[in-house]
Amino acid sequence: MNLKKKITLHLDAVIVIVLLFFLSFAGSAYLLMDLAKLNKQMEKMQIQMLVDDMNLSSQKVYIKKIQNECGIELPENEESTADN
Repeated sequence: MNLKKKITLHLDAVIVIVLLFFLSFAGSAYLLMDLAKLNKQMEKMQIQMLVDDMNLSSQKVYIKKIQNECGIELPENEESTADN
């Protein structure tokens, strides 16, 4: 009884395996670059959100100051919406 088995690897199988490896590597590299670009974009948006929030807060304070100087008082329901 012959228990020796011969394993053969065909050239087309090797080509397919190599192509799949390189396509997988290229896809991963593309996704990594895209992720880095999106992270940079997110950081810029978060900084802009912080700046906008600070601008809005200072504008609200300035409006209240002008209202107090001019003696303008808002009704209660408008004051609560002006604070938001």
